[in-house]
Amino acid sequence: MEWKRPTRTSSPKPNFSRQTDNRVHTISLMRGPFQLCDSCYDTVVSEQLVDARNVASDHDAVFDSVCPNCYDRNRPLIDDMLGSSE
Repeated sequence: MEWKRPTRTSSPKPNFSRQTDNRVHTISLMRGPFQLCDSCYDTVVSEQLVDARNVASDHDAVFDSVCPNCYDRNRPLIDDMLGSSE
């Protein structure tokens, strides 16, 4: 039996098909789309802050129920909706 040198194609390939844990969900607010992480999206849906089309009517309740990361990600939209002059 002859020994064969390993080639590039014989090395194990990375698995890119697994899902990542950091999916971003989008809901619609009065002035634009609002991006949420998985846990914040689950909270917003469980508290019934969005309807079947993912449209939120009470933006203050949505702002109060998001994590700091989602709050920072959506800072321009939040400042616009709350009337901030920064």
